[in-house]
Amino acid sequence: PVVYWEEEGKVKSNLLFFKKLAPELSTHGIKDVRFSFAQWYRKAKRRAAKYGFSYVDPSQDEKKEAARFLVQIAQRWDLNLYSCSQNFLTEVPGICPSACIDGFFLQSLHPAREPAAKRKDKSQRKECRCTESLDIGSYTQFCPHSCLYCYANPKI
Repeated sequence: PVVYWEEEGKVKSNLLFFKKLAPELSTHGIKDVRFSFAQWYRKAKRRAAKYGFSYVDPSQDEKKEAARFLVQIAQRWDLNLYSCSQNFLTEVPGICPSACIDGFFLQSLHPAREPAAKRKDKSQRKECRCTESLDIGSYTQFCPHSCLYCYANPKI
């Protein structure tokens, strides 16, 4: 996700990393990029405070402006941008709604077209389009990357 934080009185972000990432994706034949802006769940807010991390949640207008920046980069590298669980971003030309976990797409990737779940995952947020799946990270499972904003971090 795109993350914003405050450090030494300045708002910082990982947004510019997409300038480095986009050519690598394109060079390796990856054409579709799914993204979102970090959504700070209560648990993540507490964790951030515990570690002195000052997260920032930009307004929707600021996020749309950042999304326009991402679109410019994506177009330069012939990439398609898809937003996850943030439908307001689809108001930005060049961004389509999507699911991070798309059963239809997953099934199309399997050589034998083995079936994949295609029903909306009811346990997800309202705007989420993900299909039913087993998550690699949850409130009880551990992800080794230890991102402060992630809900899949029960140990920190």
